[in-house]
Amino acid sequence: MNATSYSNKSGQGGFGRKSQIKEYQNMDNIGYTSGTLSVANGTQQLGQNPASLKGKLQNLEETTKAVSDELSMHKKELQILKSEKDTLQQVLKVKTDDVQNTLTNELKRLEDEMRRHFNHQKAETHRIQTQINTLKAEKTSLAQTLNGLEHRIQDLEMNVGNHEHF
Repeated sequence: MNATSYSNKSGQGGFGRKSQIKEYQNMDNIGYTSGTLSVANGTQQLGQNPASLKGKLQNLEETTKAVSDELSMHKKELQILKSEKDTLQQVLKVKTDDVQNTLTNELKRLEDEMRRHFNHQKAETHRIQTQINTLKAEKTSLAQTLNGLEHRIQDLEMNVGNHEHF
């Protein structure tokens, strides 16, 4: 609101002018015309500026510039954080792939080693089973030979005893 708008509305010459001046002074007392209100770092400050409208505009422009600069700073910070996030995700993916490849290779190596030990154990079991069967066969053969020798000894003892009586 400016002084000309009050005089046009009042239409009462001198009386309107006094009323207008009082209103203008009242506005000045509460900081509308000569005071400046600035917001910097989240605090409000009331300062005095002789050119009220120009001061307000300048203050508004400064506040807008400060907010714009802060917004730009936050946008840059956001971009940096996004870039760091992307970099960390890539590093994490590389490490995850590396661990997965290492574990896959270790698993294959252990499976091959188990298979080799299993085949070795199977061959060893077969060899021992073959020896057991051979030993059983030899035992049976020796038992038959022993039985045959015992019968022969008995026959010889009978024959020796028979020859002595003659």
